[in-house]
Amino acid sequence: SSSKRHQAAAAAVRERLMAGDTLAEAMQYRSDYFPKLLTQMVEAGEHAGGLDQTFAYMSRYYRDLRETRGSFIRQITWPAIQCVMAIGVVSLLILLLGVLFDKNSEYDPLGWGL
Repeated sequence: SSSKRHQAAAAAVRERLMAGDTLAEAMQYRSDYFPKLLTQMVEAGEHAGGLDQTFAYMSRYYRDLRETRGSFIRQITWPAIQCVMAIGVVSLLILLLGVLFDKNSEYDPLGWGL
């Protein structure tokens, strides 16, 4: 039920494990799929004998990373919309003033030289 890319990476890791490599070596073989930090932490967990704790820690780390990114996107969306709307309003004002007032006129309604 997973993506083809995930299935290919899992199959490659399985083949490397069957060939006698450690989990970290198998994951490094597919460095295009697994993040470098994860493979380094798995290697450290293998050497320390706490691979289960390493996976639990990395699970929390990546969950927190996803939540932080999502929170940032949610918080920046409305200010970005407001900025685009403000630029649109100012552009429309400049366009209308250019259409309504003669360019040779000495009257500048805003006083900005637009």
